Amino acid sequence: DPMPADPCTDAIGFGLRCGSGSAATWDELRTMNRPLLLEAVTAERFSASILLLGADGRQAWVAVGDDVAQLPLAVLADSWRGGYRYLWRPPSGFDRPLAMGDSSPAVAEVAALFARLDGQTQPLAGDLFNDALRTRVRLFQAANGLANDGVIGERTLLKLNEQLGIDPTAATARSMLGSGASALVSRGDP
Repeated sequence: DPMPADPCTDAIGFGLRCGSGSAATWDELRTMNRPLLLEAVTAERFSASILLLGADGRQAWVAVGDDVAQLPLAVLADSWRGGYRYLWRPPSGFDRPLAMGDSSPAVAEVAALFARLDGQTQPLAGDLFNDALRTRVRLFQAANGLANDGVIGERTLLKLNEQLGIDPTAATARSMLGSGASALVSRGDP
């Protein structure tokens, strides 16, 4: 079955957001550690999509119907044009990066996510982004190879979601797809 032309269209109804980016190397994609829809072109020069479910060494896992296949990255290299898209679950009300002094329910939700990650009963902040939360964000960013700026942007949230199991990793998606695509829908994961 062909991949949907725009999986982002249906994502909104499930509280998901579509992210996108471009990369020049497979190494850059590996850092995402999530299912990625690669923008590709067929040998006949038609637009195509490849659902990448991770890579190891010079091998890639891709979705083929309701199953997973392993292919050499070199096979995908001629088709991939550098662009990719992904689905993720942002905090409620998140519409821009959050920084010191911001006040919103999204700040409280992110503070609660950090409390959950740390096994704490109380978050470091409520609706107001305070110095304690900024310090925690910086520690998290430094530990995860992210820009250590204390600002809660999409990359920080993607890594936080990954660690909390909110968004599926590439390995989780491979496992779920190998069990049948219906597992993705029944769990509510992208």
